Amino acid sequence: MSGPAARQNRASIRADRVRAAVSDDGAAWLGTAVLFALGHFLVTFEPHMLTRLFPGLLFGWMYARTRFILASTLFHAACNLLMAALVLSLLS
Repeated sequence: MSGPAARQNRASIRADRVRAAVSDDGAAWLGTAVLFALGHFLVTFEPHMLTRLFPGLLFGWMYARTRFILASTLFHAACNLLMAALVLSLLS
């Protein structure tokens, strides 16, 4: 099978995998993202730290998609490095 039908089939398979990951891990995914945000908030007690819920959801999605914790860990580290570079560039 090739052409548009094959692309549609691959897209359908990917969508089914994402739906299965979300339905299987949905509560854990959301709970972990909430804990991630609370953990960041409890360090500084600044309300804007609760927005870390959204990256926590992204990291959870990355884990659900790859089933490999190192992927989201490396992405978290890259985000931290990017933020440090932005802060340094704004301060200089």
